[in-house]
Amino acid sequence: MPMSDLSERARSELLEFTWSQWAQMGLSGATTRRDRWAADPEALLLFTLHVARHDPRLFDEVLDWLRENGKLISVQRLRNLTKDDVAGRRLTNAALAWAARNNPELRGWSSSEIAMEGDMEPLFVAGGDGLFVGREDDTFSIHGFSRPLVEPSHKSEPPDPGLPINLVFRLRLLFGLGSRSEVVRYLLTTRYPEAPAQVIAEATAFSKRNVNETLVALSDAGVVDARWRGNERVYQMDPGRWTSLLGTSRRDLPASMAWIPAFRALREIQAWLDEDAQFDRSPYLRASAARELLTRFGSDLRAANVEMPDERGARGEEYWEVFVRAVDAALRVLRRAG
Repeated sequence: MPMSDLSERARSELLEFTWSQWAQMGLSGATTRRDRWAADPEALLLFTLHVARHDPRLFDEVLDWLRENGKLISVQRLRNLTKDDVAGRRLTNAALAWAARNNPELRGWSSSEIAMEGDMEPLFVAGGDGLFVGREDDTFSIHGFSRPLVEPSHKSEPPDPGLPINLVFRLRLLFGLGSRSEVVRYLLTTRYPEAPAQVIAEATAFSKRNVNETLVALSDAGVVDARWRGNERVYQMDPGRWTSLLGTSRRDLPASMAWIPAFRALREIQAWLDEDAQFDRSPYLRASAARELLTRFGSDLRAANVEMPDERGARGEEYWEVFVRAVDAALRVLRRAG
């Protein structure tokens, strides 16, 4: 498959996917999907802010959703997820600052990381917005992004907590935005029978110390079971204890999905596809770069249940087809409705 075709198809499917996820969470948009997996709103937000630079309407509707439903978003998790991601943190800070400007209840979201040096960066890529005439949005400008002034659409609604995809919001309404709701979500939906604190910390994007304290408290309360497996303490939860509280049945609990590694890999793949389209690389150099990319992010894709293609015997230019099949496999996972 030609590079340009793969790039366009991946971008189109990722945008369609993000629209469908947010539409199930209260954003103004139509979708027929009813996914059976539990969303990770912070991981989805970070991913969307990057891919939606190709779709200004999606970007601005997500801003409106953030303004309307910001009380359900964990800024601490966003900070943790962008700790080593300067570009992601800057874009996230701009979105949070805009939401705070348009909702007084979110005033505490304003960030001190606003000093920028050098040229302004267009927020939307070519084909997304291009040049514009009119007033720039000051909130994005102070974070280094040039874009037209954006006003809230006021079309977003609160997420329906009864939908499986919105389990996280129901738990946050019960337990708040801290680690407790994330730990419960993980233990309720994980396909693994038991897990140590380190694994749970990585999945929830909270520190191991924070997660440990939460697990001990839940164990002391008798709602999480703990035991020693060798020299490691592991935890599990009986979903049956929670179904009455959540007004659901065990079989109707949503499935888990490793959204953090999945979105990390997909973001890097799409960014590389966009970047590579600007260069006239030889087929050999392109295949070599694709191999390096999958070497770096293959484990993330596997964590998200992507069935990676067999690359044995693929040499030189032949590796490009391996890469195409890997991207297809990743998109196939997203295409599946939960």
